[in-house]
Amino acid sequence: MSIKSLDNIVRAQRRGQSRGINSICSSHPFVLRAGLYRSARASTSVLVETACNQVNQFGGYTGMTPMGMIP
Repeated sequence: MSIKSLDNIVRAQRRGQSRGINSICSSHPFVLRAGLYRSARASTSVLVETACNQVNQFGGYTGMTPMGMIP
């Protein structure tokens, strides 16, 4: 997502239009796939949030590393 895209969201919100970014805060593979699939179908961006103890360079408690999050 580019800065321009974020600026467009802010401008739309200031005009009173509802705009936002799809956001996922889950490490469950089904939830991640569903969120990414929906965003791809809608040609929108998605924000995947994680806590450092979920996903880190050592695998966190989920066993996932940052590179493992890239489809």
